[in-house]
Amino acid sequence: MNQYKPDYAIPPGETVKEIFGVLIGIGQRNVDKFFKGDIRINKKIAKGLSDVLVSNGDIRINEQFWINLDKNYIKTKKRISK
Repeated sequence: MNQYKPDYAIPPGETVKEIFGVLIGIGQRNVDKFFKGDIRINKKIAKGLSDVLVSNGDIRINEQFWINLDKNYIKTKKRISK
């Protein structure tokens, strides 16, 4: 049996990042931009984050938390860049 053996290795974290991007609605290509803060959190992304990220499986962090977190990030970036 012929078995494909690639000449590169993909760390598991890359697969997790890609899946995460799809689950929160930003797609695979935008995951790195999201983690660097280059993509703003809108209602769709906030909902995806709330649906995917739960604490202990019991506590759901609501969409407004993520939107506020993003707003505070942008506000702080502007303040410290002055």
